[in-house]
Amino acid sequence: MRILFVVDYYQPALGYGSYYVPKALVGLGHQVVILTSNYFYPFPHYAETAGKILGPREQKVSVKKEEGVLVVRKRLWFEVFTRAIFGGQLEYLKKKRPDIVIVDKTAGYNTIVFSILKPFFGYRLISVDAHLPSGFMAEGNIILKEFFYLCFRLFFAGLINKMVDKFIAVQEATKDIMIKYYGVKSEKIVHIPLGTDLSLFKYDNTSRKLIRKRYSIGMKDFVVIYTGKIIKEKGVHILFSAFNMLAKRYSDIKLLLVGSANKDYERECFGLLEKEYHSRVILAGFQEAKCLYKFYSAADVGVWPLQESMSMNDAAACSLPFIANSKIGALARLSNNNALLYRIGSHRDLAAKIEYLYRNKRMRKKMGMRGRELMEREFDWRVIASRYID
Repeated sequence: MRILFVVDYYQPALGYGSYYVPKALVGLGHQVVILTSNYFYPFPHYAETAGKILGPREQKVSVKKEEGVLVVRKRLWFEVFTRAIFGGQLEYLKKKRPDIVIVDKTAGYNTIVFSILKPFFGYRLISVDAHLPSGFMAEGNIILKEFFYLCFRLFFAGLINKMVDKFIAVQEATKDIMIKYYGVKSEKIVHIPLGTDLSLFKYDNTSRKLIRKRYSIGMKDFVVIYTGKIIKEKGVHILFSAFNMLAKRYSDIKLLLVGSANKDYERECFGLLEKEYHSRVILAGFQEAKCLYKFYSAADVGVWPLQESMSMNDAAACSLPFIANSKIGALARLSNNNALLYRIGSHRDLAAKIEYLYRNKRMRKKMGMRGRELMEREFDWRVIASRYID
């Protein structure tokens, strides 16, 4: 089938579902085109974080294959709440006549545009969303957000409920956001989780040795890893406080951070750690998604203190047990007894959970194996992409 995948910002070097789903659909034999803006996502402190991998936010207006998928980048007109407003939708529909249009981000400009145009072209319309309560509360002005979504519900909820064939919530808690803030009817929502690339993300012992050698980590050291944006909303400071407790007790524990932080937040985190332990924190900086399996292979446990992350799936695919918070909105990722939950916000409880895995090597090995089994059974991107078609 001819499929148009529409996403406000597309950056294949960082992965994300908007990269893996179209790629998996191509692998299933479909003709896929990605329509996007000529800008990368406005990550917080862009130049210090994602910009180190991606380069300038603004890209050329172009039509070319990127990572094996045809990508059409249209000129950005303006942005509203990390939503890119750009044109080219009608032009593409007239030229290619897709069978299916998949729009990433429900409460956005493109969902409205393709809902309006649907009666004239007869495609099936799918709207995908990954918004979570934790993310909604963590960033931006809450009052402005409430007003924005009130306007969206008043003016557009009726239209999208009528025209969108199915809304996909990629995490369980996303359903609540879609119903409460977007005005989507619950019966039109289906949960299809984010996945992982099993051919890329798998344990590699050679990489374990190389990464540990590169960062002067002993082969017998116990490594706690965090990957992603190093920002307050992700709770990295909680991890530092927990690590400070553990570093006092155990001389062979190290903390590996893969991502970049702005200097103010980095200083805040290190301020929670006694100076004698600073050398036991390794800052690896931002890394391309295709390299992350090497870092998961080098670690012994993953920790994501606040907010959900697709990195949990990738870590589990690498047979790495992980720790998340007790209010995680993506319970399917740990449904095979492959992860632990700590009491959200409590660095003492987080330290206790890390210590438990530190002291129980056999348990963490079993949890890692169960994580890989779960990813193979339910989270392969090809399986997930086929559910989109179904």
